[in-house]
Amino acid sequence: MNIPQELIDKIIDRVWDVDDSPSHAATKAASLISRAWVDRSQHHLFRDIQFSPLGPLPVRWCDAVSPGPNGVSRHVRSLTIRAEVNGWWMGEESLEYGLPFFNSFRNIQVLRVYYWDIEHFPPEILTRCFTSFAGSVRVLQWDPHPQISRESWTHIVGLFPLVDCLLLYPNLFPTGLLSDTPPGPTRKKLVLSGDRVPQYFVWGADNLRFQELYIRCGTRTTLQSIFSIVGRDADQLEILSIAGMRRG
Repeated sequence: MNIPQELIDKIIDRVWDVDDSPSHAATKAASLISRAWVDRSQHHLFRDIQFSPLGPLPVRWCDAVSPGPNGVSRHVRSLTIRAEVNGWWMGEESLEYGLPFFNSFRNIQVLRVYYWDIEHFPPEILTRCFTSFAGSVRVLQWDPHPQISRESWTHIVGLFPLVDCLLLYPNLFPTGLLSDTPPGPTRKKLVLSGDRVPQYFVWGADNLRFQELYIRCGTRTTLQSIFSIVGRDADQLEILSIAGMRRG
């Protein structure tokens, strides 16, 4: 049928909206109908991917997807990496093997990393892992492994110069504070919670100055630590929210 591509895209969008099955069977079927349907279907199917020990592993992605910026990797907008409880996600050799696939991600806007222990990785391999999409990331949630060093954290934060929203253990905050979709140019926002965030986790990159701070205190959070977090951006703060303060 000679249907304009714009109308085809709207049809695919509607199919996705009503396709509430976990497997997204309807959208997958639509991607097989014709070449005109493939791109828009893949836009939805590959928009959000997650790697975790209990879910899809990176090796499955590498086996199924050809590396390159013009393949399905270009559709990925949200990437989640969830490590095991002990901080293990993949070894250095596996990460080296997967670098061409990471380099194929060029349009990621939301990056979430949970408890990945990066201490034994050389800084240069981490740089190569994230460089291809570091400039497009606007929402960065990195729940650090407890053993992360100040040097490693400083290096990681410095890789993402255009982050609008930096999240550190934000799960204690009420629903509605955070958004999965970057709204576009916005005031830079820092959201952190709990006692597991040492003061130096927040700092280290001069490009990250915040206009909004949301701090959820833990049982051992002191007023001194609050001052150290707030003081760096006090000259430009527009919103400051502190919840759960118990000491000081």
